[in-house]
Amino acid sequence: MTPSDVLQSPVHSGDEGHHDFKFPEFQAVDLEKPKISVGMKFGSTVQFRKTIRRLNLNIGKSIKFAKNDGDRVTVVCNTPKCPYRVYGSWIRGQQTFQIKSMNPRHDCSRSYKNPIVTSSWIADKMIPLFISQPNVPI
Repeated sequence: MTPSDVLQSPVHSGDEGHHDFKFPEFQAVDLEKPKISVGMKFGSTVQFRKTIRRLNLNIGKSIKFAKNDGDRVTVVCNTPKCPYRVYGSWIRGQQTFQIKSMNPRHDCSRSYKNPIVTSSWIADKMIPLFISQPNVPI
């Protein structure tokens, strides 16, 4: 083995001012009671939107996707003047979607009419029940 065959890692010392930040990655098992934070990474915008919907449904809040294109997603509360906002976009050069900024505080009351509860959302929740218990009455 020659010296060029040996993989050498650069030395990281606190004196150099180099920091290795590790952002949390969303795990699909977290979907029942999701927790999000700035810097959290997702595999797709679909996974991000599903997580945000679930998080707000768990606490009874109504949200809307103010910007929802292929590159970025901005989520705001349906209640006027509520400061809740989550913004995410793709990381340049990677196949990773990341939360860039957020204000997780809702100043609004619980919502009992929620437009994010759609027929497809209900179907996603009920299909596993019907598969596991085929004799359950509809």
